[in-house]
Amino acid sequence: MPLAETASWVEWWESAAARVAFPDPVLDEIIRDRIDTAAAIWQARQQGQSGAAGDLSPLAADLSVRFGPGHIWSVSRLETYRTCGYLFFLQSVLGIMPRPEPTEGLDIRQLGSVYHIIFEQVTANGLPDPPTETAIRAHVTAVATPILDAAPEQQGFRQTPWWTQTRTEIIDNVTRSLIALADGDYTLYRAEAAFGIHSPPLVIGHGDDRLQLRGFIDRVDRRADGAIRIIDYKSGGKSGYTATAFQNGKKLQLPLYALAAQEALGLGEVADGFYWHFQQAEPSSFQLHKAKEGIKDVIQTAVAHAWEAVIQIRRGQFAPQPPDGGCPSYCLAAAFCWHYSPRN
Repeated sequence: MPLAETASWVEWWESAAARVAFPDPVLDEIIRDRIDTAAAIWQARQQGQSGAAGDLSPLAADLSVRFGPGHIWSVSRLETYRTCGYLFFLQSVLGIMPRPEPTEGLDIRQLGSVYHIIFEQVTANGLPDPPTETAIRAHVTAVATPILDAAPEQQGFRQTPWWTQTRTEIIDNVTRSLIALADGDYTLYRAEAAFGIHSPPLVIGHGDDRLQLRGFIDRVDRRADGAIRIIDYKSGGKSGYTATAFQNGKKLQLPLYALAAQEALGLGEVADGFYWHFQQAEPSSFQLHKAKEGIKDVIQTAVAHAWEAVIQIRRGQFAPQPPDGGCPSYCLAAAFCWHYSPRN
């Protein structure tokens, strides 16, 4: 195949390798230079040399301006950095977006989006009173049906033969979740409580510096005495949402959202909070009221982890760090990261 007609780098290299020599001496020299450069970078990475190991400290001045006191962060970006600095670099510094392979059915992101939309609209005008299973299921079905009808087009996925069953499971999971959350001392107070989005962000001071955060709190419940409970919905499994993940700085959302509920939104004193997993209709094992150190100390630990991430980002430290248990297959760098370690 002529090199000018190749459709990808794979085809280009296959076609070029089949030739005895490159037809253009200038092209030949360019390709040799690229190969030499790639080889030098690979060797530097193996030897741990700074520029090839995620150390961009020479750009610290520029990064400190870009991610300075005026920058408004999302907690998810800070969690991404705490998980792997190189992934943050690709996403938030270079702005590289993934090109997912086309598949049938919903992926985890699309499924989570559908659940969030249903939960938001189901709770928008309150729940049936009394919250019996029959009443809640009827309410969920009425709200969810048009959302699920529009989901394939809006979320961009192709229906599969089991889409009808998936719809039933979604309605059942939402119903079970609402029933479980209605059983106790708390009642629904607010849904989709936003801060830093058309409203002031959460501002955390650190000497003359500041860290600003924005986000959506999926659900806020209130107790009769005015104390509140915050809940963040998750479509994935429960295994990663543990006290250990929090202590290691991998999961910061819950305590930082608790601080935002108190300070940015002024909703009251947070007495509890947890991640709620749709498909299991269960809370995470990490829950604020169970923390031995107390909620205030949990929040301060999360703030310290967040500041550490911001400082390292400003210093240009983006070394790859495979997460515990291996890297996800959907990682942007799966095809080229020299530390990529697939999950078992």
